Amino acid sequence: MVKMTELPIGVSVVCPGWVHTSILDADRNWPTELGERPQPNAGAATIASHYRKAIDNGLAPAAVADTVIDAVEHGHFWVFPSRSSSTSPYGAST
Repeated sequence: MVKMTELPIGVSVVCPGWVHTSILDADRNWPTELGERPQPNAGAATIASHYRKAIDNGLAPAAVADTVIDAVEHGHFWVFPSRSSSTSPYGAST
């Protein structure tokens, strides 16, 4: 559909998997106008350590950014950043 408009617009879908960020600590940004932050439910508390381990072992944000920039510059639709240099970061049909 975007190609039919003939506008200089590109679209890429980025599927980075786990990325080493501070997303699990995002509650530090809870807006004050929403009042107190709700307590996490039991399910969230149970899986939090598993998520933290996966994120701590995730890809470096700079590596993901480099892959995304390269993909956008080359017009790739699917982008799958990976630790493996033997695996293409682009989907089979780009």
